[in-house]
Amino acid sequence: MDRNAKAVVPGLCCAVVRQLVGQGVFWLAVLLTGAAQAAPKVGEVPPTYVGVDAEGNAVDLFGFKGKVVVVTFWASWCGYCLKEIPVLENVQRQAGDGRIRVIAVNIDDDNAKRRQMRARLKDFQLLMTTDKDKKARKAYGVGGIPHLVMIDPEGKLAYRHVGYDKEMLPEIVDELNGLLEEAEAAAEREGLAPRLRVV
Repeated sequence: MDRNAKAVVPGLCCAVVRQLVGQGVFWLAVLLTGAAQAAPKVGEVPPTYVGVDAEGNAVDLFGFKGKVVVVTFWASWCGYCLKEIPVLENVQRQAGDGRIRVIAVNIDDDNAKRRQMRARLKDFQLLMTTDKDKKARKAYGVGGIPHLVMIDPEGKLAYRHVGYDKEMLPEIVDELNGLLEEAEAAAEREGLAPRLRVV
């Protein structure tokens, strides 16, 4: 199936691109300290651990099987990331929990900044995690940010983007819409109730 098929979330591409272009987002890739491990490859099952939630519970991908999962690694000092997070929140709200789970993994080393960002984003529906021990970062081969991966409903890595900018957004949104369409088609084939489309 063509991953660049028609948009499942009508207007998502245009809205996302317009929002980021309107904010004047430019490319940013910041190398982090420490060597990153080899990143999981497209088609492989990625590492399940993606940090800890606000209550200190480990978050792992097993609970999201059957959904499209977007995992983005970000930090408070990454200007592009701070513009991307609200866009991903919009995607989470439009597509809904039944179809997608966006996980934003904060990699700030400064506890005060991490707490400040969590408080600032407390009303967001996307799942915020932290990676203080750098375990998720290493497992995903994060050597710079922004770093985003998309996981299909089967639990396999479908797309990986590192150091991208606003020019990549139409492609990223097309990939995401393609994954949502594949998930919907699979649910219909299995006789599950069709998922609602976002208008």
